[in-house]
Amino acid sequence: MGSRAAKLLLLVTAAGLALGGCGSATRSASSTTTTVAPWCRTLMRETFVEGESATISSHGTATVVAKALAVRCAPGTLDDVQFRDLVKGERSETLYLRSGATLTGVKVPGGVQPLPLRDLPAYLKRDADGNVFRVVGPLKAVAKLLAQYRP
Repeated sequence: MGSRAAKLLLLVTAAGLALGGCGSATRSASSTTTTVAPWCRTLMRETFVEGESATISSHGTATVVAKALAVRCAPGTLDDVQFRDLVKGERSETLYLRSGATLTGVKVPGGVQPLPLRDLPAYLKRDADGNVFRVVGPLKAVAKLLAQYRP
């Protein structure tokens, strides 16, 4: 492998670990190898947000204010997934839920349940579970806002 390719591989690996942190590194005398669990790689490709507030329109759509989150899979099991601010001090983003979007909320003592759109603003104000959601679809036409249960 040429030195340019090696530098690029190292840069991509370092960026992936900084964003996700769900790998393990092993060092030998000649190189460092990073292994990222396949399930963690899948999560790192998803979009996650921390919901802050929501406004519902009369047309059955909603505007949600939220912060982007990064996935951290440390020490490496599904039970230990953590969500961190993608960028410290980043301003909130606006998401637009399309009419008929699927919503779920965290159910106590665990798991998720359907969440009616009309209940979303109150749910976000309550903030009993961190309000972490997986976003399905583009931010301007969100099809699903799915709560992430964190035991």
